Amino acid sequence: MFVGYRGYEHNGVKPLFPFGFGLSYTSFKYSNLAIQPAAGAGAYEVGFDVTNTGTKAGADVAQVYIGEDHPQVPRPPQELKGFARVVLDPGQTRHVTVPLDARSFTWYDEKAAAWHGDAGSFTVHVSRSSADPQLEGKITLAQSIMLPVK
Repeated sequence: MFVGYRGYEHNGVKPLFPFGFGLSYTSFKYSNLAIQPAAGAGAYEVGFDVTNTGTKAGADVAQVYIGEDHPQVPRPPQELKGFARVVLDPGQTRHVTVPLDARSFTWYDEKAAAWHGDAGSFTVHVSRSSADPQLEGKITLAQSIMLPVK
């Protein structure tokens, strides 16, 4: 599980180009984070605005990472759970929504042969890469989750 960006973060390694890193001819600003429960047990919607603050049209990939605040088992500090590509003209703002299902909060429990999520708090980062968080929010799961393997 500690492979790629998860391993770099777990071991405190700062790569030259973090996971999800991209270049652009323009700049972007993220704002107005709202995390709402969605239809379905353990489901949420992460909504936010992306604004092109530069002088050229461009595209950005907004990435949503989840990290369990006090994990009961070894887990990466954060894991990519969703993303959305946004194409904007200069000065344009678009509201983006990224869905999270119950599986977004789980880890594989070998003994139970199921996906298990512990009750507790999770930090949500909306980022431009794994090392460039723009917005931060919290989600609290009131009860644990157990999902069978499909």
